Parts: sequence; C-alpha cells; structure tokens
Amino acid sequence: MSTSFKSFERTAWTEKAANYDSLFADITAQAVPPILSAAGDLAGKDVLDVCCGTGDLAIALGEGGATVSAVDFVLPMAAIARDKASDAAVSVGDAESLAFADASFDVVTCAFGLWHMTDPAKALAEARRVLKPGGLYIYTAWGPAEGFDVMNIVNAAIKSHGTMDIELPPSPPPFQFSEEASALPLLTEAGFRNGALTHHIAAKTHRSGQEVIDILYRAIVRTPMLIDRQAASVRKLVLESIAQRAEARRVNGVFRLEWPFALGVATAA
Repeated sequence: MSTSFKSFERTAWTEKAANYDSLFADITAQAVPPILSAAGDLAGKDVLDVCCGTGDLAIALGEGGATVSAVDFVLPMAAIARDKASDAAVSVGDAESLAFADASFDVVTCAFGLWHMTDPAKALAEARRVLKPGGLYIYTAWGPAEGFDVMNIVNAAIKSHGTMDIELPPSPPPFQFSEEASALPLLTEAGFRNGALTHHIAAKTHRSGQEVIDILYRAIVRTPMLIDRQAASVRKLVLESIAQRAEARRVNGVFRLEWPFALGVATAA
C-alpha cells in the first residue's frame, strides 16, 4: 500500500482523537473483557498494547497486574492515553516498525488497529519479533460484514441515492482479519501458531439518527469521505437516509446498533 494511506489515517485521527474518546470509545471498550479473558493471568507479565488509542485497554491490562507499554502512531491519541493510563509507558510509535528489542514481551495486544495499517502483514511480523517465544498475540478486528448494522445502513443509503464507486485512498481488505480463511494464514506466515478466532458483538443504544451521524463524522475516519465524495446533490439525501434507516429500528424510544468484531489469538512460534 502507498504511504498516502498512512498519511491519510494519521491526519484524520489527529483531527478526531478527542471526539473518539467521547463518542466511540464506549463501543471499542466492549472488546476489553474478551481480550483480558484471552490473555489469562497477567500478573508480572510485560505487555505491549499496539494502536492503544485513548488508553482504555492499557488501563485494564495494568489493572490486571501487567507492566504495560503502549504505542499509537497518532500523537493526540497517545497524549490522551498517557493522561488516562498513567501507570503505562505510552509513546508515539509505528506498529510496522516497533521501537522495542526482540523477545521483549509476554503478550502483545492490538485492538481494532490492523484495519488502519498500511501493511498489516508487516505489523504482524513486528508483533512476533517483540514477543517472547510462546508469547500471546491478541487482536480484535471489525466484521464480518454480515450483521454490521452501521456499515449496512450507510451502504444502503449510499446505494439508494448515490454510488459506491468512489475513489478512496488504497487500503488493505477491511475484513481480512475477521474471517478465518484469510486471517489464520496471515498469522501463520508471520510466525504464529495455534491461531484461532472467536466472534463477538459490541453495541450502542441511540435515541436519534443524528447521534449515529455524529459518530460517523466526528469519531470515524473513512465513512465520512465515502459520503462527502458523492455528488453535492445527493449528500443531503444520503445523510437523511442514514438517519431514517437507523431510526426505523427504534423501539420504546431507542434503537440499538451492533458492531460485530472478531477476537484473534495466536502463539509466537
């Protein structure tokens, strides 16, 4: 993938870091319990949290007894994480070129980060490099597409009023790490064994379609670009359709949207 994808991601997340913590972190934080369950007893272990975002997982890992290092390639994200996860060693770092010695960690985690990497295979290889033999790699990734309420609502709205044929910065396949057929071979090629995926659901309850649009525009990177690059005459129609389709799910004044994700676990060979 071209470096323009990485630059795009860094710039966009730099602009949205503060909103991410207030609008979206309550969704991603729902992956913390299954990650901790997969990690097992963390007492006395050295753990690296890659793509730490605003620090919720780093906090939980430390509370579990681990000595935590955490990196994110976006300075404002790392700054928020440093303030929140005060016991963790938080730094700005690139998952594809980690600034740690070989075999430094017992566990490496990566919550929802692989989606945003220019070269995910290189990031896997780096995780394997810094893991001790027998160490655990644990990641989460959005998907699969089936049952992904927000994505399906957005796609349906665009297809009804605009087009999906929009030029976006090139990126890796979005669901390759949430599907066994693609994820497990990639883990094996990176030097892991005993790879396995389990599937989970995060969810958020809303009162209005505008709340969904606020998340899309203020706390997510790629979806707004897909909407904004539509013809000017249809953008308003797409946004109205997103709100209407979300609100059509309302029961007793609220509606619940699901965000499916996969939990991947593998052992450093």
